[in-house]
Amino acid sequence: MIRICHIEPFGGVTVDTLTAALRDAGVDLAEAGTVTCGSVNIGNTPTARTLELLQGKRVHATGDGHTSEAGVERLVSLVTAYREMPPMRLLAAGFAPGIRVIVGEAVQAAESTVVTVIETNIDDTTPEVLGYAMERLMAAGALDVSFTPMQMKKHRPAVLLRVIAKPEDQERLAEIVFAETSTAGLRLYQAERRVQPRQIVEVDTGYGKVRVKVLPTGAAPEFEDCRKLAIETGKPVRTVFADALRAYQNS
Repeated sequence: MIRICHIEPFGGVTVDTLTAALRDAGVDLAEAGTVTCGSVNIGNTPTARTLELLQGKRVHATGDGHTSEAGVERLVSLVTAYREMPPMRLLAAGFAPGIRVIVGEAVQAAESTVVTVIETNIDDTTPEVLGYAMERLMAAGALDVSFTPMQMKKHRPAVLLRVIAKPEDQERLAEIVFAETSTAGLRLYQAERRVQPRQIVEVDTGYGKVRVKVLPTGAAPEFEDCRKLAIETGKPVRTVFADALRAYQNS
């Protein structure tokens, strides 16, 4: 089992506070395993050395606590990956002023990743514009985009726009939402995404080939392949879907 130590410096970072939080969590640095870190607070007046050490890393600036060069140097020497906290089974936690340390074991998921969920409520954008926004978001790399009907204040019908994104894509996709819709604000939060192991096989229906997605819980023909074959042959798409599934089961 992979052991994970996640450091969250939401306040100032010094050698003393970092050491205290690690000690409180019972972390043995010689056996720490994977050490991850989210956004680092650089304070209101970071030094040139501090900025140099954190170049390319996720940072934020608040007046909560003091961030020292020595503290950042120590942090950088420990961290093996800069990212949001990965999915884990919690074992211990440690706290010090401005710093939180979470220790756990990686979950036993076939594929478990962290994604960013971008949400907003919209009650004054036309369906045509929303449809175009979805097209742009998907083309820009969104993992999924959905609309959920809802009712807002003043009894207005509206939609909840939800975008599932890779963390590294969240800023770019958020900009598209602002550009293509009327929203004035977004909610962003992290979520765990689990995906079952899968493989793609190709089957012959007798009048064309269709790809089939195979999961541990069953199999499903790819709809776009079935749709294309239905248009080419004139057969109902439900017939093509059933024939493809039967071809896979008999293979």
